[in-house]
Amino acid sequence: HTTMKLSQLSSCTTLCILSTATASVRRELFVRSTLKEAPPVDFQQEWVHDFDIQADVHTIDDVVTELRSPHFVPTFDFVGTSNTTSIQSLALQAKHQIIQDTTGAILFRGLNKALHNVSEFAAFWSAMQWRPVEHVSCYNRKRESASIGVDFVDTDVPQMVLGPHNEHACNPNPTGRIAFYGFQPADHGGESLVRHNSAIEVPDYVTDFVREHGGIQTTRVYADHDRMMQDKSRYPTSMSWQERCGTNSKQDCKDFFSSRGMTGTKFDEDDTLTVTSVHPGWLDGSWFNHIEYGFPTKCADGTDFPREWQMEMKKNKWAETFAYKLQEGDWLVLDNRSVQHGRLPYEGKRLLIVSYTDESYL
Repeated sequence: HTTMKLSQLSSCTTLCILSTATASVRRELFVRSTLKEAPPVDFQQEWVHDFDIQADVHTIDDVVTELRSPHFVPTFDFVGTSNTTSIQSLALQAKHQIIQDTTGAILFRGLNKALHNVSEFAAFWSAMQWRPVEHVSCYNRKRESASIGVDFVDTDVPQMVLGPHNEHACNPNPTGRIAFYGFQPADHGGESLVRHNSAIEVPDYVTDFVREHGGIQTTRVYADHDRMMQDKSRYPTSMSWQERCGTNSKQDCKDFFSSRGMTGTKFDEDDTLTVTSVHPGWLDGSWFNHIEYGFPTKCADGTDFPREWQMEMKKNKWAETFAYKLQEGDWLVLDNRSVQHGRLPYEGKRLLIVSYTDESYL
């Protein structure tokens, strides 16, 4: 230190003064608050039968009777104003809270005071500089894009419950973070579901079966674009392989999926593409796959996963599931690798947007 030049010392002093001044004028835009316990949601036993699994399960009487609020979720209220808050500063302070979180779920409230439309939310999301992830559905479902890395949440099956699940759980490289922003809550119902993967209890016989047969297999089918145009009513929410991959080249399409860890690709004589991938069934020591969703499932070696077991797991997945209704300006951010999400049936218009990143919490 005694050999430091005077110019260097002067430069350091100036930087220290500037840093102190900047810190003194920084205004905190969020205040930590408590998520108040809302009236519990009465559990409807027919929710266990979403997707209508035909299996012999003797009783569902031991399913939970109600869903409580996720009291464990850290909550931050926006206390700034749109006139004095830049989207950049809002994004940086929100990102700081997200990175500091250790629960896997964090809720911001009141952001509609600063973000008034989809474009402003997209700018807010972009300012965080997360790497966006495209939505590669496990079942070839197409979502309407709102902006780069931001999609509108599906609204085509409001009467159906979407049970707790992890996004892209069937993909070799699943989404790291998923976030839901509320523009308009439903008139009735539509609560968002939250559940930690670590709370999932997997019977030993299921663990042994999945490991014995090499993991869980997922199959996606993408029709040829021209054939889809000939019979649009047959593919109301699906994508052609050309649209999914952004190319008319079959080889480039295979490369698209291969680069995402999905190496089982095959075209048939009708130019229909079948994509097969395998997931071990666990991620970071927790149960992580799409078995509980309800669609017929095969293991890696082609063995059918027993439907009775699947139904039992669909029943049991409601344990330790919490429900919260996102209001206008609410933003729920989840670590998709450790926290599941879902949605209860609803009536009326419900408008949410969803964004993804390939990074888990740091």
